[in-house]
Amino acid sequence: MLTVLSGRAGGLWQPVSGEIAKAYHQGHEVVLLVPEQFTLTAERELLDILQVPGFFRLHVLSPSRFISRVADRLGQGEGRPLDERGKLMTVARSARRVQAQLGYYTGASSRPGFAGQVAEAITELKGAGLSPQQLSEAPGADQPGKLQDLALIFAEYERLLAGKSADSEDIHREALARFTASDLFSGASFFVYGFDLLSQPLIRLILSWVPRAQRVLVALVRERPGAPDGEAFAPVNRSVQHLTQALGEAGLPWETVWLNQGPARHTDLAHLERHLLRHQRQPFPKPPEHISLYAARSPHGEVSWVARQVLAALRRGISPEDIVVALANPSEYGRLLPGVFLDYRIPHYLAQKEPILGHSLVRCLLSALECIKTAAWQQEDVFAYIKSPFSPLPAPEGWALENYALANGIYGGRWTRPFTRGEEAKAMEALRQKALGPLMRLREQLAQARSTAASLRGLIAFLEDIKAYERVVALEQSLLNKGMPDEAVRTRQVWDKLCGLFEQMEELLGGERVPMNQFPVLLNAGLSKTELSALPPQEHCVQIGALGQLMPGSPRLVFVLGLNSGVMNRQQEPLVSDLERQALEETFQVRMDLPQEERDAMGQLDLWKALAAAGEHLFLSFSLSDETGKALAPLGHLTRIKGLFPGLIEEGGALGSQREPEPLAPVPALDELAGLLGEGDLPPSWQDAWAWLNQDEGFRPLAQAVTQAAGGDSPWKKLPPEEARLLFSADTVSVSRLETYAQCPFKHFVTYGLRPHERLVWEVLPADYGSFCHQAMEGFGRRALALPGWPEVSAQAVRAAMDAALIPLIEGWEQTPFSDTPRSRHASEDYLKVCHNMAQVLTQAAQVSAFEPLGFELRFGMDGGLPPVALGLEDNSVLRLKGVIDRADIAEHEGQKYLRVIDYKTGRNTLDAAEVQVGSQLALLLYLYAAKDQGADLKPAGAFYQLLDDPLVRADTEDTARKEALRRLRLSGVMLRDSAVIRLMDDADPPYSLMRLTKKDGQVMDRDFLLSPQGMDRLIRLAADTARGLGGKIASGVINRSPLINNQRRAACAYCRFQGICRLDSLHTEQAKRVLEKKSFGDLVGE
Repeated sequence: MLTVLSGRAGGLWQPVSGEIAKAYHQGHEVVLLVPEQFTLTAERELLDILQVPGFFRLHVLSPSRFISRVADRLGQGEGRPLDERGKLMTVARSARRVQAQLGYYTGASSRPGFAGQVAEAITELKGAGLSPQQLSEAPGADQPGKLQDLALIFAEYERLLAGKSADSEDIHREALARFTASDLFSGASFFVYGFDLLSQPLIRLILSWVPRAQRVLVALVRERPGAPDGEAFAPVNRSVQHLTQALGEAGLPWETVWLNQGPARHTDLAHLERHLLRHQRQPFPKPPEHISLYAARSPHGEVSWVARQVLAALRRGISPEDIVVALANPSEYGRLLPGVFLDYRIPHYLAQKEPILGHSLVRCLLSALECIKTAAWQQEDVFAYIKSPFSPLPAPEGWALENYALANGIYGGRWTRPFTRGEEAKAMEALRQKALGPLMRLREQLAQARSTAASLRGLIAFLEDIKAYERVVALEQSLLNKGMPDEAVRTRQVWDKLCGLFEQMEELLGGERVPMNQFPVLLNAGLSKTELSALPPQEHCVQIGALGQLMPGSPRLVFVLGLNSGVMNRQQEPLVSDLERQALEETFQVRMDLPQEERDAMGQLDLWKALAAAGEHLFLSFSLSDETGKALAPLGHLTRIKGLFPGLIEEGGALGSQREPEPLAPVPALDELAGLLGEGDLPPSWQDAWAWLNQDEGFRPLAQAVTQAAGGDSPWKKLPPEEARLLFSADTVSVSRLETYAQCPFKHFVTYGLRPHERLVWEVLPADYGSFCHQAMEGFGRRALALPGWPEVSAQAVRAAMDAALIPLIEGWEQTPFSDTPRSRHASEDYLKVCHNMAQVLTQAAQVSAFEPLGFELRFGMDGGLPPVALGLEDNSVLRLKGVIDRADIAEHEGQKYLRVIDYKTGRNTLDAAEVQVGSQLALLLYLYAAKDQGADLKPAGAFYQLLDDPLVRADTEDTARKEALRRLRLSGVMLRDSAVIRLMDDADPPYSLMRLTKKDGQVMDRDFLLSPQGMDRLIRLAADTARGLGGKIASGVINRSPLINNQRRAACAYCRFQGICRLDSLHTEQAKRVLEKKSFGDLVGE
């Protein structure tokens, strides 16, 4: 007789365990079948219930372990057992072998995860009893050729297994056949507990028991179809119908027993259990006393809140075994929760496995294979290998080799050739050989291998070469010494599982050659579903696990975390769609897996079971944002719960306090105290905790560090005079250095004081491009002046002059980032176009201007150049400035000589009055100051930025585009408000290099950048005075972290490469910033 015992959540284990005890004490052999993850927990609970020291006639088994037990006792077929790793590799191998015949899945066979999806599909198809032939003939495919492609892979998979290997479905079928023909477990009592529903393989297993069993009891959480919430249990009830139908067809007796009385619950918890799944829900009439809802600002804050509640419960005397924590989002919260619980000293066990692909040894091995599978030697693969803890290089050497490769353009095949670039080439070549020697030997062995067995020998030799086993043992011991037993156990498993995988590969593919480029694909497939287990669950621990993964019991407190939108539908879409599944069922009269709608329903039942399990109190929580600050929405089920309980108060929230009400444990107390000390508010209970932390030898150093950090690191800094003198003393100071100080004193301190070595990268940086253009324009200028009649020369002559200027600059480009790759060569062609365009633009501008070049690249304050600009400081010292004037022009009118300076720019080219005032834009005016000293009769006419570019303009006509391009290339700066000087600058109509500045009657327009001679002099003196002030502050040692924000709201730190050093504390950010107000040049000079 088979009994289907049915009841609601929380009420089944007691009667099931009672029946087990009864059968056991009657002398029957007892088999309890539970899901894999429940076996150890069920064994422990039954030991307590039966009060026996061990199992003699009791077998607690999962379905797979039952089949293994049958195979051990009754034997198995000829085929070697194929575990999940072998199955995945065989699927990958099958897809590769039929790849040329595939249509819909062309190119997908090597896609990561594809083998796993196909393996799941094959498992479902074989479980339903379908053959590859039937699949190929099936109608209703979503896409033409899809099921046929799947059938091809399925057929090849079966062909590879035939007579040689047996997968879990084959083993299950063979074991059931032998079991049915034997008397194994005859007269035993069988119990099934903890399954969400009855799958077809489980039904077949149960059917094999009934004829020989003393009794069979199948316990399922479900409700009658006609109940108010019966529709939610439809998938479960349908699976029971499949079982009873099969029993009826086999002529076997069965009965259904409904438990009408569930466990006693508080009225609010009972109301939730009864009404949550109903379509029509009745609100609870008063605020719930045993349900809490918390909205945390982040997942970490949520986990911390749960830890506080758990610790408080433990201190009230609640046993850890009576507390369950269910994770709606185990991948996110499983990462956070153990560390937080450890901080709170909460004994816990997390029932979660780790993917083997995340272990450093496996990543090292796969990176090594990716490096050598083609000639590409992708940089990210090489770096992952050389920086792995299993690499032949110690960490510092790995970092050094990575830095050298980045700085010298080492990528692709260059890794296989001796290093010759740079001063460090010899030392780095030694590291290259040390790191890549094992790789090159592996590559040679794989290339020569003519069988998988030979390839595996090469792989094992590589692992021996890098001393992988010795390092695994050392890492395991290190983890044990650090009190990390779970991590140590997983590390030891990695080696065992890798060896097991290699054994299966040799058995499956021993004589077949696997191409080198397919080896990592095959290995990845075999490892993709391999997981590393933690230690078995310990007693006296809070049990933690994913929804649906914890054994149903009767805990007093239940916490459900991560109840955010989207967590209930994280399953990967299967290859066989719901429509295809339905067509297969109707065509071949089989039963496939659940459709998506019913899978979603089962996920809802998992949540309901967790909520209904609470005996005394239910804690629900969700996060308002993720760890990056992205907003998150609560799970829709929480809206239902709020509707059921209008009086339920949502604690926390965006505006709620995240503070701990009282100190509970040392580590989180330190975190909390950091904030309280920063606010200057320390309640009495926290004062006691603070005193204890400062007295405890273990925590005193941390407490002192918190004290120092709590007030924040003030941005206002000043070096002692002697240190400032040693760091910043120099005969001359560049103008750009003063501008850097004006932008941010701390940036100046790092750049010119600390002088850190920045990580060099083999690429053309903006500074490299700017330097190239400046040199090109300087070379062109000298050659242009040498041309007879310039600027009245042909475009061809101008181009030839620029070509001549470029020749020495582009020689040897092949060995530089300018021409190292097709992409960089294309970019460099654009750079050349800019230079040629600007040569034509400047020549045409010179044709309409009376100003003639006085010189290019005029240096002052440098060897072989003009004298430095000398500015007296308040302490009677002298600030000497140096710089390079890209171009100085001179013109004469009515006996007066006029001077203008031009600074070439490849980027921003707007002179701003406010920035001149604070000193972040001094160069133009100080260049004019320096140049005018070359003659007493020189009168400053203007200072300009000249953009170097070849603008890409979209316009209706070529003429319109050309005009717009020229408009963008106009001179930008300050100049004299003098119509004669304006005409000297540009006499064209309309102007060529300037905007229109005079009216039709010749009067000068009112423009802010047009100044009187007196105004120009005052502006130049202002720039000199600002330079004096900046020089004095540098000498005084002021190094404030005080970034300048210009009137376009751009901060000096927006693109600062020293942000990691600065770390401007958020406590002081606003008060430290210097925000510029918009100013005019008239404001500065009083015009």
